[in-house]
Amino acid sequence: MEEKFNDLGVDALTGTEIMGLADVTTTDLADPIRFQRFKDVLDYVKTIPHEHRSYFIRKAVTGKNVDKLDHLWGYVELNKRKDLKAKELKKLDEEIGFYER
Repeated sequence: MEEKFNDLGVDALTGTEIMGLADVTTTDLADPIRFQRFKDVLDYVKTIPHEHRSYFIRKAVTGKNVDKLDHLWGYVELNKRKDLKAKELKKLDEEIGFYER
């Protein structure tokens, strides 16, 4: 397992913590689609400061009667789109600032 986490770019402690929060099992990691979703979640969660990661995940899945990994993956995808739009907005604001000067 530790080698798999290293391949995903996280330490075993972080990987295990996120697996637990997302209800991911080792059987899930054998399924290519679920493994890719878990990888996508890990890639995004790695960008969040360590002290906020569990809050981010819990906010998305706590109290919901859903497949936690699928739900979390959808939440991550929406956050990626939001981040992209925020970067686009910042760039547009900079361009507007150029014309306003």
